[in-house]
Amino acid sequence: MALKMARLSALRKALLDARDLGKHRSMAELQAELGLSRRTVVRYLNDLRAQGDQVKMVRGKGWTMVKPRRDGTLESQIPEQLLVVLRKLGWALRGTPWHDEMEALFGAELKRVKSVARQGMHGGAMAEAVRLNKVLFIADFAPGMRAEGADEDPIEDDDEMDVFDDESSSTLRQSFDQLRERQLRQTAWDDVSATVWRGVLLAARESKPLVVEYLNASKRKLDQHQVVLPLGVVLRPGGAYMLVHKVGNLRDAEVEAGSASQWSESLRKRPVLRSFAMQRIRSVRVHEGSFKVPDGLSIRELVKASVGGFVQHGPLEAVELEYDALDLTLAVGEAWHSDQQVTVRGHGAGMTVRVRFRTNSRIEVQRRVQALGGKVRLIKPVAWRKEIARSARLLVEGHER
Repeated sequence: MALKMARLSALRKALLDARDLGKHRSMAELQAELGLSRRTVVRYLNDLRAQGDQVKMVRGKGWTMVKPRRDGTLESQIPEQLLVVLRKLGWALRGTPWHDEMEALFGAELKRVKSVARQGMHGGAMAEAVRLNKVLFIADFAPGMRAEGADEDPIEDDDEMDVFDDESSSTLRQSFDQLRERQLRQTAWDDVSATVWRGVLLAARESKPLVVEYLNASKRKLDQHQVVLPLGVVLRPGGAYMLVHKVGNLRDAEVEAGSASQWSESLRKRPVLRSFAMQRIRSVRVHEGSFKVPDGLSIRELVKASVGGFVQHGPLEAVELEYDALDLTLAVGEAWHSDQQVTVRGHGAGMTVRVRFRTNSRIEVQRRVQALGGKVRLIKPVAWRKEIARSARLLVEGHER
């Protein structure tokens, strides 16, 4: 019985992972992964159905989990699929210092949540899960990758650990390996950015106010002593953003005289939502006190309203962007755009990456160009070039200062 339960759990996890990544698992894959016959896998699929899981077979693709059962298991206790977010984050950042940092920040707490979750629903585990869920949110994920000269349709992902087309995968992985030590460790993941990420994540998790020093590209200066209530970190095309309720400058008398409880009330009644690009945050310092996040606050809705890239207006435009010496840290979000074609040319330091997609949201394109600080060129549409190029130029000048 114990062996059967272990195999059922493994089958359920395989189907959940497929669902999380928008994929399907073929019968042959399930047989190979579980070491079972076709007849046994079919019987176990029926057992999952009997337990309340909704599994489905799509002709030509395979099996996936349509809707998991709601019970005392860990998955049902995590609001808005926290485990999905963390699995995707770990998958995307494997082999980089980012992965180790995230594991160090969340590994112990997730283990505690899991140990309690195995015993059924529990208020403490739920509270822990809710706090963790408000820290990280991925807005988009899992594109197809295509090689030069391939068909126009994006290539679907067939394996969780190998999302890229064969030819593109080899070139891209080799290039990333060559760039990783030289670029990621020296520029993208230095002591400052490690400290910033750690401070932001911990403050958001514990609902602690932050005092932030931020490079404001539009004003071309550092915004210092900015008091914010961190609500989470959003990963999306264009990079990573800290989503906050902005309180004001700590040097202002009204802000200096305020307290975390007063700021909590302003968040509840009159939220002032802002998003700060993580790579432009120069320092963070935890302020005294703690704030309360309103129960009805939806991070998904905040992302749409504050981070941008969702505002739609005008006709669809064909957009083409080209990246030189792609910085892995700043480009984390770029690999997650679900409806784009990606072409890789060259390798190593000379590698260029070109992406093509269609959108009627100019701010989405502007965010992606700005976030990478001059390392990306807008090829199409020509009508958007002047405005977006000017914004990117201001950002580069701000970085140089």
